[in-house]
Order: sequence, then structure tokens, then C-alpha cells
Amino acid sequence: MGVLLSIGGVYGVPETYLIDKEGKVRYRHVGPLTERVLEEKLMPIIQLLRNNKDE
Repeated sequence: MGVLLSIGGVYGVPETYLIDKEGKVRYRHVGPLTERVLEEKLMPIIQLLRNNKDE
């Protein structure tokens, strides 16, 4: 299983993925999920996805 995960681009723990409602990975973060990462990286993408939900 470790070989398959390496080939698939999964590097280790922790990893955080932001996936849209259609299942597309919009953001991948490797490492601890800090408040800074949440505010500077994830929240802007979440807001963008929310604003574009009707498109």
C-alpha cells in the first residue's frame, strides 16, 4: 500500500485537502493545519467557491 500511495502523490501525515462539491481537489496542504494556513490559504478558496456556487 505504501508504494501505491507514493505513486499517487500522497506524502504523509498530516495532509489536508479541500475538495469541491464535484469532487475536484482544489487545494492540498502538507503539514500541520495552522490558523495562518486556514486564514491565508483555505478560507480564500472556500470564499471563492461559495461566491461561484451558482455558476
